[in-house]
Amino acid sequence: MDFYKQLSEIFEEDVISETNLKDLEAYDSLSILSIIAMADKSYNVTLTASDVRSVDTASQLKDMIEKKA
Repeated sequence: MDFYKQLSEIFEEDVISETNLKDLEAYDSLSILSIIAMADKSYNVTLTASDVRSVDTASQLKDMIEKKA
């Protein structure tokens, strides 16, 4: 599944590369855990909550996951 589509399902709204994750209404500790689980399941990448909090945009998150893969 497409990365941005997966994020859109987590946040229950459209997410594109430029989306600032912290501006999304559903951005909270549960969504961070969902992102960590998605990265592990779909990309076999281990992220921490600090990793997720350190990025602002969806494209920055994607780049982080790709670098760790």
